[in-house]
Amino acid sequence: MRPTGLLGFAGALTLRGVDALMVVKRDQPAVFALPFERTIRSLTKPSQKGFINEPLENHHTPVGAYYSVNFTLGTPPQTFFGNVDTGSSDILVETTTSDFCTFNMAECVAEGTYNANKSSTYSYLKGGFFIEYADASTAHGDWATDVFGLGNSTIKDLRFGIMYKSTTNQNMIGLSFKETETQVHNLNEPTYDNLPVLLVKQGYIESRAYSIFLNDDLQKTGQILFGGVDTEKYLGELVTIPLVPVPGTKVIEHFFIPLRGMTVTAANGTELKDQSLQYSDPVPAVLDTGTSAVFLDHKSAAEIRNAFGLNSIWDSIDCSMASTSAAVNFQFDGMNISVPIKEFIYERTLGSGRCDLFISGGGSTYFTLGVPFLSSTYAVFDLDNKEISLAPANWNSTGKNILQITKGKNGVSRVKGGSTSTSSSATKST
Repeated sequence: MRPTGLLGFAGALTLRGVDALMVVKRDQPAVFALPFERTIRSLTKPSQKGFINEPLENHHTPVGAYYSVNFTLGTPPQTFFGNVDTGSSDILVETTTSDFCTFNMAECVAEGTYNANKSSTYSYLKGGFFIEYADASTAHGDWATDVFGLGNSTIKDLRFGIMYKSTTNQNMIGLSFKETETQVHNLNEPTYDNLPVLLVKQGYIESRAYSIFLNDDLQKTGQILFGGVDTEKYLGELVTIPLVPVPGTKVIEHFFIPLRGMTVTAANGTELKDQSLQYSDPVPAVLDTGTSAVFLDHKSAAEIRNAFGLNSIWDSIDCSMASTSAAVNFQFDGMNISVPIKEFIYERTLGSGRCDLFISGGGSTYFTLGVPFLSSTYAVFDLDNKEISLAPANWNSTGKNILQITKGKNGVSRVKGGSTSTSSSATKST
C-alpha cells in the first residue's frame, strides 16, 4: 500500500545491463525468514540468529487479500499481526483507545493493539505522526521506540507509529526505502533507520534484501525471507531487473520496474495479442504487497476485461472462469510471467456465485502490480542495489534450500530453482 504523493511520469525509461546477483550456501546463513499464513492465524515459528523465517498469513476480505506476519512489541511482549507492505516504509500499530478501535474493538483485538503503559521499554519520541495511503485510509498519532520481536529474534530501539486516530484496523510493516518514510514526505525531516536497516545493523542479515513467496491463493502458507532466497520456492532462474525512478523524477525510492507489455490467454488456452497492450516506452510498474489488485491505465484495463467478456468496471465475472486456462501474461526486460486468472478472481459474497476481476483502471502514469501478480511470482527486493529479481513461483513447494544474499553488488545469482511443480510460467523474452 503506497503512501500518497507520487508524481506524474514524463519521458521514456532506459535500462542498463544487469549482472547476476550473488548468493552463497552457508551452514549458518545470515538470513531471517518469516512464514506467511492465509486465513488461519498461527503463532510464529522459532527463528535462529542469522536468519528470520516466519509465517505470512493470507486474509481474504471483501476488498481482496492481504498478507501478515506475527510480531511483538514491548516488554513484556505484546502480540500483533501486521500487514507486510512493500509500498511503505514505517511500522504502525493500533491502540485500544484509538477512535477506530473504540467502535470496532473486536477487529482491533484480533489484529493486536499496543499499550504504551504496559511496556517497560517504551520510549516516546514525539507527536505529529500522520500518514495517508493511496486507498485514502489515514492515521494520526505519536512516534515511539520499543523492542520489536520476530520469532525468537529481537530488534532493539525500533521506531514505529502509534495510531491514536485512524480509519483502519491494520497494523503495518513497511519494508520500502527510508526515503519514503512518512516524516520525510510529510514533514521534510531526515530519514531514520527502519526495519530493513536495523536487521543489517543488528547483525541478523548481511544485505538490505528480502524475498517474498506468497504461494497459491488457495494455500495457507507463504514466506518472507530477509537476507536470503529459497531456491525451492521458484522455478527456473531469477532474472534481475534494475529499479527505475519514481515517475516524473530521477529518484529511486519505490519498487518500480519497467513493464514492456501484456498479453491475454483465453479460457481455451489461445493467446490473444493486442497491440494496445504493447508499450513503445515501458511503463513503470510498482510491486506492492499492500495492494490487493492490479491497477493499470483505463485503456489497458478495459482491453483485458473485455477479453474476458466484461464490458464495464462494474461487471461481475463467472466464478467458474477460475478453473480455466485463462491468464494474463506480463512482459518484462529479460522475462515474461504468466498469471492464471484465478489469482485475480474474488467472490463478492461467500456463496453468491458472483465474482469480481481484480484488474482495474486508475493508473495513468504508472501501474501497480499487487497481490494477484505477486502470488504467481517469487520476488527478491534488493534495496542496497536498487534491483528486483523475479522468477515464477513454485506453488505448494515443501522443500527448503536457503541461500544467503551476500553484501555488495551481485548479491543474488541466477541459481536455478525447483522444478517439481508449476504455477505461473515464465519464458525468456527476446
